[in-house]
Amino acid sequence: MACSSLTFASVASDIGLEESDLDALQEACSTEDFGAGDFLERIWPLIVSLAAQNDNKTDSEPARLPRGKAGCVHVPRCTVAAILARAFMGKHGVAFNFVPLFAVPADDARRPVAVAKIRCMLAYFKAIYVDGGEASRLLEGAVTFTRVHEAVAPGEFWTQAHDVRVAQAQLWDGRMEDDDDDDVEEEMALVDFANRDLLRGDAEASATQEEVLFSTRPELFAAVMIIERLEAEDAVLFEGCRRFSNYTGYGASFRYAPLPHSTDMIVRDAPPIVAMDAHVNTGGSQFAPHAALADLHKAHIAFRAAAKLRTRISTGLWGCGAFGGDACFKLCQQLMAAAVAGVGLRFSARGRARHAIERVNAVANGRTVAELAACVLVLDNSGGSDVDEMRVQLLRPGGFQALAEHRLGGMPAPPPSSAEEREARVLVAEAAAAELAGDADRAVHRYRRALKLFPDLAAEL
Repeated sequence: MACSSLTFASVASDIGLEESDLDALQEACSTEDFGAGDFLERIWPLIVSLAAQNDNKTDSEPARLPRGKAGCVHVPRCTVAAILARAFMGKHGVAFNFVPLFAVPADDARRPVAVAKIRCMLAYFKAIYVDGGEASRLLEGAVTFTRVHEAVAPGEFWTQAHDVRVAQAQLWDGRMEDDDDDDVEEEMALVDFANRDLLRGDAEASATQEEVLFSTRPELFAAVMIIERLEAEDAVLFEGCRRFSNYTGYGASFRYAPLPHSTDMIVRDAPPIVAMDAHVNTGGSQFAPHAALADLHKAHIAFRAAAKLRTRISTGLWGCGAFGGDACFKLCQQLMAAAVAGVGLRFSARGRARHAIERVNAVANGRTVAELAACVLVLDNSGGSDVDEMRVQLLRPGGFQALAEHRLGGMPAPPPSSAEEREARVLVAEAAAAELAGDADRAVHRYRRALKLFPDLAAEL
């Protein structure tokens, strides 16, 4: 079919949909950056051509990196482009696809995010087209995905690290990937706050930190079909994945913004990225020894992999947000991991947690890893009847911050709990777990009992 005769109806036919299913795609192609004519006459034919490259080449699919073992795979960028083109068309055999984004209706609250993510993909394909299409320099070279796999170290690895001192993080008000220095990404690695199944296995109309990172660096999407679920012993190192678009906002406010980079700048903009998932905290479960150790291990092996390539790592509220982690607790885990790995941290800290992070970051500075371990692994090493008391104190709002400031900074000890508070906080933790499991009746019952025992909890719930 000649390019000049292409319409969105023919695009829909190529994908196997009705034209009405491309409503969000058509909106994405309604701006100065991506006009409908530009898409139909230039970008879509390139996508179709890239997608067809490997249709009949079963040996061209990249190897998978399975669970339970370390491994590394180099994927030519031309293969990555073919994978992304086929994902954009919903082709059979691709483990994820972008087609569901195209049909998000105009009255759906997720529609602006869907449009923004589509535009990020269009920016990728347009950059290739402008630079020569299938002969583009942007298709030269390869990306590398490395699964790091190592048994979780015992608590003694951390509690006996008396000779390793922690350096406070450089706190940063901006985005993780930004800095005043235009060349910052030449010296820093980035952290992907990953799901254990990268992106939960598909492209959705949402914008978590991981989804924003992948959308602005689309070559990362290829990892979804290569890297199997991350286990407790795993982290991932991405190399060579470049940024093709900018953005504003986060979550529901995420929007596409053009990147004023030339092809040369895109080629240079490829810092190493480490992907590490985190424990999903429910009712204070993040403080349990096994969970605390697992996340310490994640951060350690990820940072150690990055340390081979960079001296600093740009991170932030990993394991917080949707994962429900305590910001000060996750900061301390990353400070410990960075100290043992021998890298510096820049920590993006904005919002309500900023003040608490500043205080804990300050008292951690110059302390040993073992001293921080006495806080992070407190439920593992407090011993005897103190464990129950420590658990209750950690469940209080700001509980870990108070513990850290007491043990590391000499602040007064938190007041002891009463029997009523101890029982009530255990009930609240059980209620939160029941909510997560979808057992609303059990959750309500536990919350009511907790409030009856300790009415002061009403201000927290």
